[in-house]
Amino acid sequence: MAFKRKYFLFLLPFLFFLQATAVPSQVVRVGIYQNPPLSFVDEDGNPQGFVVDLLKEAAQNEDWRLDFIFCEWDECLRALEAGEIDLLGPIAYSEERVKRFDFSEETLITNWGQVYVQRGETDVSILDLEGKTLAAIEKDIHTKSLRERLLRFDISVNFIFVDSYDAVMQKVENNQAFGGIVNHLYALEHAKNYDVEQSAIIFNPIEVHFATTKGEHTDLLSTLDEEISVMKEDKASIYYQRLNLWFDIPVETTMPLWAKWLSAFFLFLLVVFIVNSIFLRSMVQKRTAALKESEKKYRNLVDNALVGIYITQNHIFRFANQGLANLFGYKSGKEMVGLHVQKTVTPMSWEKVNEEIQLRESGQKKTSHYRFKGLRKDGASIDLEALGSGIEYQGKPAVQGILIDITERVRAEERFKYLSEAASEAILISEKGVCLEENLAAQKLFGYSFDEAVGMSATDIIALEDRDLVIHHILSGYDKPYTVTALRKDGSTFPAEINGRIMRYEGRAVRVTSIRDISAKAKAEEALRKRTKELELLYKSSQELNQTLELDIIYERFYTFVSKIMDCDLMMVSSFAPVEKLISCDYLIIDGKKQDISEFPPLVLNSVEMEIQSIVITTGKSMLVPDYPAQNNLKHKQKKDAQSAIIIPMLFSGKVIGVVQVMSYKSDAYNQEDLRIMDALSSHIAIASNNARLHQEVQQHAQQLEILNTTTKALSASLNLEELLKTILKETARVIKFDSASVFLVEEDGRVTITKAVGYATRFTKISLPIEETLMQGIENNQPLILDEIKESPYYKKWDDEMPIRGWMGLPLIARDLVLGYLTFDSHEPRAFSPQDAARAESFSPQIAQALYNAHLLESIIQKTREIENCVQAGNQLDLAALNETITKLRQELEEAQQAPIASGS
Repeated sequence: MAFKRKYFLFLLPFLFFLQATAVPSQVVRVGIYQNPPLSFVDEDGNPQGFVVDLLKEAAQNEDWRLDFIFCEWDECLRALEAGEIDLLGPIAYSEERVKRFDFSEETLITNWGQVYVQRGETDVSILDLEGKTLAAIEKDIHTKSLRERLLRFDISVNFIFVDSYDAVMQKVENNQAFGGIVNHLYALEHAKNYDVEQSAIIFNPIEVHFATTKGEHTDLLSTLDEEISVMKEDKASIYYQRLNLWFDIPVETTMPLWAKWLSAFFLFLLVVFIVNSIFLRSMVQKRTAALKESEKKYRNLVDNALVGIYITQNHIFRFANQGLANLFGYKSGKEMVGLHVQKTVTPMSWEKVNEEIQLRESGQKKTSHYRFKGLRKDGASIDLEALGSGIEYQGKPAVQGILIDITERVRAEERFKYLSEAASEAILISEKGVCLEENLAAQKLFGYSFDEAVGMSATDIIALEDRDLVIHHILSGYDKPYTVTALRKDGSTFPAEINGRIMRYEGRAVRVTSIRDISAKAKAEEALRKRTKELELLYKSSQELNQTLELDIIYERFYTFVSKIMDCDLMMVSSFAPVEKLISCDYLIIDGKKQDISEFPPLVLNSVEMEIQSIVITTGKSMLVPDYPAQNNLKHKQKKDAQSAIIIPMLFSGKVIGVVQVMSYKSDAYNQEDLRIMDALSSHIAIASNNARLHQEVQQHAQQLEILNTTTKALSASLNLEELLKTILKETARVIKFDSASVFLVEEDGRVTITKAVGYATRFTKISLPIEETLMQGIENNQPLILDEIKESPYYKKWDDEMPIRGWMGLPLIARDLVLGYLTFDSHEPRAFSPQDAARAESFSPQIAQALYNAHLLESIIQKTREIENCVQAGNQLDLAALNETITKLRQELEEAQQAPIASGS
């Protein structure tokens, strides 16, 4: 047993080793989709492509096991975001995607979008796509980029969305689409397989990376970055081999350093082997002769050079060619040898030149390139450009270099600078997208100093959304003015007009671009558009508001107009009665819904609730109210608090007939421009509402006259009180809204009796009460009485616990200066009756009073007739003269009552 334990302990380390070696490799789940030649699955189901090859190489080096999972593009993105796959590539880098995924630092390859079109249609720009049909993959990053650009330029394009670039090309080839959107790398490999052509529309340059789930697999991305970086540094790596394989991009390879040394070594041995001592002397002689000849040729070349060539040491010329002598006005270069450098430099440039010489002679600066003012022998100055480097001359530090006369160039530059500085427009000179020059106007416009601007990308002064457009115009040589959003150093933007063209500058082809701030023009155009829109709105509102005589329709249309041009969460329209000094709510809309205005009783001018409206009515001037909640009496109706408001008077013939309030939930929602527009609109609504009210008054007056005519005919045709009262109450219901109405008759003992009633009050017919127990006790000076809530009135007496009456109105019935009774109206709603209702009721009261008076006369005649009959039957002696006089008097009163004129309605 001990033996077995001993051998077991001996084998234990080997078991641990075997266990360690059995640990499985890291499994990386990779999403793959059809995007040849970057990544795709071939007909046999095998992953292929440039990115797949790089990933396999990295996996082999890192001992990973790759689990390729095929998915459509949208499915791949969703799976990566959900963590169902670990890695996705290729994927284009964008700011939007950075919020969803983690990206590798190393760029796999650069790609961009291209539009391929039908044969013979290549001469198109983005503007020529108006009304055309394009095939595209809907969620492709290039499709999204081009759609945004088309939308920005208001270009309408019909899109056909498909699932792959192959389907895009087929749609174009089959004439089902004018063009198609694909990426450059796909087109590079496959465009030759389709009967299509590349257009000039190139856009959306992007970088292709690997991506992982957000917050996961940072180690995986870091390792991939290292692997890709190593591959890129080695020109013979699989990275460049696969570039050549998949994209047919040849890679320049260089001989390894060890191979060069080895080759040189063998070459040296070969030379040694060939050149032996027999030919050594003759070769040396030949070499010496050749060297002298070469030196002579070199000397002639140097002396005949068009530029000045020099060697200085300790600020003294040790060598000068003839070109240098010509620059400074000396006969020969020998005349300048031994001359101090300072004598060839103007005093204003000496400090700079001296510093450059010292830096090179001391070895602190190997080369230099600068300009300075040179001084000729005759005292004239010239502009020179110096290029020099530090050397060793005769065993000591020296400076060797050349001087070029740039006087004409400097003058040209100064002329250009003068013209550009005098220009009000910003002018930039750029080469290959890099800024070389800018004028003073550009410095002021963008906020970059000259030193900051030089070397910048020309698109750094363009807002991000317009950079692709500018890049496209630069690449295509576009030379017509166009508009973009420009970007200042401080981050602010402004609309700008760009006009650029290719020109020659210092012997190079550069792009000269003028940039003009068109903010004022844009504002003017916007103001013109706004003014035109306002005029159209005013004209339209004037026409539509006056097409109807219905107040609610007028106010509804007015709300629609206002809500189109400004915030209008609430709107209230109130009318003003100058005689009664009452402000009444006629219309209220909140959050687009019309409200019940019965809860808003008329309020007196200058009351606390009507403070702001009272100011507007009194002054006749509009107001901006930034702190509307302090004056808001609508809070029980609102879901939110109104924060600001515009209040305007409705003026007609110089008089205020009402007030319009426009309110917003936002603070400071309105400005003086909004106030001006509302003032212009107010006259239209004032005219329309006044016309509507006049129309209502005419209709009501005509209706009252019709009712008066009906009641007058009834009164003339019959003395039946019951029928007369029934007719009058029926006609009254046409102009006054009530739930019940009653006619009270005053008895001889002062009590009142309900003679006739309609509605709920019919249950009290024939009931007689002391007037002190009725609401009519409050009627004074023979004037109508209106009670908004009877139970709050001091005249209220509880007749019936279930009585539904809340609003009430009563007025006396007067004939021959006698109060014969009362006419009352009841409503189930509070504040049901208005002064206008009282005025309408007063127009009918004379008929009712006259009917009561006639009934009294008829009753008197009947009573007298009965007395005569009684006397005749009793055989009493009659005073015929007195009887005749009485009958005649009663007959005259009855005829006068029947013929009495009826008071006209107001």
